[in-house]
Amino acid sequence: MHDLRDTAAHAMRKELRVRGPVIEDILCHTPTRLERTYQGERRSSLAEMAETLVEWSATLDTRSGSPVTPAVSGAVRDSLV
Repeated sequence: MHDLRDTAAHAMRKELRVRGPVIEDILCHTPTRLERTYQGERRSSLAEMAETLVEWSATLDTRSGSPVTPAVSGAVRDSLV
């Protein structure tokens, strides 16, 4: 399982140019105590994470040649903004 998470994180960072904190939140990595003190528990917005997952889904679609259902629908994504 760790290899899949590592592969996804690497591709999001290098191919999709996603900010590191967004990837950390998607992977549920716990922020350091200093980060929690000044930034709270989450370092990125739910909308940012949802957008990243939709982009990652589209990337997987192009790689596999078959559609992957998006993790977040447009209506849900819009409500997160």
